[in-house]
Amino acid sequence: MIPKSASEILKRTLDTVRIRANANEECFGGEIVDAMREAGVTLGVDRLEVLLTRSFLLRTMETLGEEYPAELLQNFETRMPVSKALRYLHEAGIRAANNGDVPRCPYCVSGTHFRPMRVLENERQICENCGHIVFLDDRAFSCPCQKCLEARLFTVHNMRRSVAFG
Repeated sequence: MIPKSASEILKRTLDTVRIRANANEECFGGEIVDAMREAGVTLGVDRLEVLLTRSFLLRTMETLGEEYPAELLQNFETRMPVSKALRYLHEAGIRAANNGDVPRCPYCVSGTHFRPMRVLENERQICENCGHIVFLDDRAFSCPCQKCLEARLFTVHNMRRSVAFG
């Protein structure tokens, strides 16, 4: 369950973590949770919504390859690159805005599911395995990945063939 305030909580948390990073562009994982609590207080949301947002962030971190996200978010001893923290928060914010839907590559399978795609700052979605790219707002965009090229060539070939034998 994703609370309605999750997207705004994550956005404010991202801004706070960015501002509080040290000179070496590092932060503690525990600072992320502190910033999340502060965002909840500022927004006047229920503590449960902040906890549900934290759980959603943990799930997002796991899908991005973090092995022990809960331990990381409780850590006030070891610093992490702020770029890593911002990546987690940004991705969770986008997923929360999309009601938790994870964009998936139509070509790559991981286990029993299609492989999740990475969402970039400009809302572009890219598969880190095959390079498939999606721009949701640009219908004219044509993906240059090998699988899409093959699909377009196959379609053109079949259209020519049907016209020739038509």
